[in-house]
Amino acid sequence: MRESCQNLIEAHVSTLVFDTTGNTVLLLKRSKHRQLYKGLWESTGGQVLHGETFLQAAKRIAQDEIGVEILVKNILGTYFIPAKDDSARNRTIPGVRFYGIINKINMDRIFIGEQHSSFSFVDKKDLDSYALIPTLDEDIKFGFRMFNNIHHETLLR
Repeated sequence: MRESCQNLIEAHVSTLVFDTTGNTVLLLKRSKHRQLYKGLWESTGGQVLHGETFLQAAKRIAQDEIGVEILVKNILGTYFIPAKDDSARNRTIPGVRFYGIINKINMDRIFIGEQHSSFSFVDKKDLDSYALIPTLDEDIKFGFRMFNNIHHETLLR
């Protein structure tokens, strides 16, 4: 019977953080001690906690990882992270990717913890020079297009 058991599900969320002009995206370099994707560049991201919505998790994780608030705007899509559980079985963790905006004042206040070794605001023309975690490059390119389309529509109103 469904009500007599509870399955534990792990879910993930990440946010591509753009500046207010939509010209750059924030990338974080994963520390060398991380188990997965050591030294590669990523966006803010982490586990959704029990009782949290994806949006609440996106805001909390960005605050935890870069030390400032961002405005989470919209969902970009979904993704999957390969993972191994304690029995070494291969599995994937589903995730929802958002895009968000950081203002100039908060851009100057960013600080990162030990999960990351550095951060950079990257222009779309320079994106190819960064070693990104898998599938992030396509999501970032889509995010730039989405941001610019929404910004353009807003200017026309």
